[in-house]
Amino acid sequence: MSVNATILALLVVFPGLAPAAPQQAGSGAIRGTVRGQMETAVGPLAFALVEVADTPGGALTAVADQSGSYALRNVPVGRRRLRALHVGYRTLEVEVLVPADGTVVLDLELEREPVRLAPITVWGELPAPILDTVRRPATSLAEATLRALEASPGLAELGLAAAARSAAGGEPPDPSDVLFMRGSTADLKLVLLDGAPVYTPFHLGGLLPSFEATTLRRADLYVGGAPARYDGGLSYILDLRTRAPGRDRLRSTVGLDFLGARLAVEAPAGSHAALGFTSRALHRLADGLLWSGRSPYGYLDALARLELEPRPGQRVSATGFWNRESVYLDLSGAGAAAGPVSRGADDARWGNNVLALGYEGSLGSTAIELRGAFTRYDARLPLAGVLPRIARGTSERTRFAADLRRELGSGVLRYGASFDHLATEYGARALTAPDPTAFEVSTGATAAGGYVEGEGPLGLELRIRGGLRLDHFSTESGVRAAPRLAVTWLLTEDALVTLALGRYHQLVRNADTLVRIAAGDTAVPAGEPILPVASGSHVVLALDQLLTPGLHLGLEGFVKRFTGTTGADGAALNASGIDLRILRQGPRATAWLGYSLTWYWEAERTARSRFQGRHLLSAGVTGRVAERAGIDLRLAFGDGLPYTTIPVSRRETADAAGPPTRLAGREIVESSAPLAGGPTEDFLRLDLEVFGILRPGWAGRRVEIRPYAKLLNALDRRDALFYYFEPWHDPRVRPVAELSFLPVVGMEWTF
Repeated sequence: MSVNATILALLVVFPGLAPAAPQQAGSGAIRGTVRGQMETAVGPLAFALVEVADTPGGALTAVADQSGSYALRNVPVGRRRLRALHVGYRTLEVEVLVPADGTVVLDLELEREPVRLAPITVWGELPAPILDTVRRPATSLAEATLRALEASPGLAELGLAAAARSAAGGEPPDPSDVLFMRGSTADLKLVLLDGAPVYTPFHLGGLLPSFEATTLRRADLYVGGAPARYDGGLSYILDLRTRAPGRDRLRSTVGLDFLGARLAVEAPAGSHAALGFTSRALHRLADGLLWSGRSPYGYLDALARLELEPRPGQRVSATGFWNRESVYLDLSGAGAAAGPVSRGADDARWGNNVLALGYEGSLGSTAIELRGAFTRYDARLPLAGVLPRIARGTSERTRFAADLRRELGSGVLRYGASFDHLATEYGARALTAPDPTAFEVSTGATAAGGYVEGEGPLGLELRIRGGLRLDHFSTESGVRAAPRLAVTWLLTEDALVTLALGRYHQLVRNADTLVRIAAGDTAVPAGEPILPVASGSHVVLALDQLLTPGLHLGLEGFVKRFTGTTGADGAALNASGIDLRILRQGPRATAWLGYSLTWYWEAERTARSRFQGRHLLSAGVTGRVAERAGIDLRLAFGDGLPYTTIPVSRRETADAAGPPTRLAGREIVESSAPLAGGPTEDFLRLDLEVFGILRPGWAGRRVEIRPYAKLLNALDRRDALFYYFEPWHDPRVRPVAELSFLPVVGMEWTF
């Protein structure tokens, strides 16, 4: 801006700065102050507009300065209408008699008049109270990913490992013919995807991100002390909610690299609906280039969400999810003498089929959320040996839930009900010559319950959430009660402490009983439940603190006791641990650190009492290092994670009474126990990604191109799912897939 333009602008805003101009003949001046009514007093109105409109040469205007002063010069003599205006005040008009070569001093006072706007209606979700440190929104998904590192692929939780053990014929296993799968039945988690219970809605192999972050709206993680609306999750609860697709225009993202591909599309479907679709896959394009032969891992998923808004405040949604994950075990050589094996028979596979329906609306002052879900989980595990076979398991669930919320003064009342039907099936079949099915068994059970919960402040520093849940299970008589309580204390404006207590119940799979029944074992005690009910009691103490703007600290300690899921010799299981999380959010980068340490031990001292600890570390930083370049660094380390033993060959005899099997100096314990089983080793994942951002124009639209280069480190130690042992070759447990590091180059387009 030039000097003259600057001076002119100052004179317009602050006319009092202008030197007195010579008065023209037949004209006068008007000056004074403009004041207005404030909240409690009358004060100067800066930038008020004062004008004389009825002049022959056009309107004369002046703007009041910071003190409210104004001055109008060269006003034609005679009677003139003086008008004062200001936003939020009523316009004032007065008549002034202007003398020739004279000055009229006139102070003006304006009355307040709020600006009237057309009525608008805003609809949105009632946010959960911030005074609840037990509910932790995992916005960066770092905490949720930390829990995914410990999750098994569902084979152990489904009971398939126990079924495979029986079909292979023998306990305890011989180290020379055993396969180890990471994961333990102690992890009785509850993972919900838009209200649908699923086993593994995320990639576990580590070659793709565990979660597709762009499809999720929220990820709430409870390691304990969850509200009464949740009817399970003895170990932890992860509640995932997908994001509504955009309704303004068509958006697409396509990504491709050496390992995988990604597609995401969002499109409006009329003025009140939108459809979103996302799919990820590990492809075979790099086979023979990055490793010899076929890739050891396979993964494919697809998620579609349709959302409609029939009227303001109402939302109807439908979410479909499908995923398949596999690990190539290469066990066919052990059964080559039995005949040819079909392609893909050596793949351990598992996956989900999910359909979730939802409605959100209101009835008067009561908010309503209705959910219906249909899920199916399939898993298969190859067993080599004299006669290669496939062990398979299926779990189907149908779930309906209604949750209502009503404001009561400064508090909230929540209540609702749920119904859950579970059907489970196990089986095994031969891969080669015609052979009768090794075993086949199916069973089912239902769980129905309701809850009521209230939440509100107790004074200025305390807030309480308390509720009661009652559930009935078809496998037993009577009703089980699950009280919940959480008290939050506001230490300072930036620090909260929450004490939460709760009891939880859920159906678990007694796989040993299933196998014994399928095998025709008449020694099974009468009335022994196939799907018994397990319970857990939680005590959680959590600290949530904002250390500095952008730096968030969370610390959580918990003690849990499980009943109905027993350890060796029928002993109940206890657990305790701590969770630490640090999140730093800045304008250019986000960094986080998560650490989880858990101890498991048997409640009663027995001849073989055991104690096991495990810990997980997850850290990372992501953000921009320049205007068009960024970095994403992620580190994960775990130690003490248990393995479940799975035999891979048949033995004619089994010395169950013999001494405990030892492997690399460690005892291999029974895989049916929650503390199971086998040796433990640490693993390390270190991923580095460097990316650029280009935004060229194309056909009148803005396109974003994101080239990237990744380095995936230590694939032989990175969250491997299956391990094997060759005592004549190496005294260590080795992962099925071994690769020291893997460079990946790719490109992503968004348009």
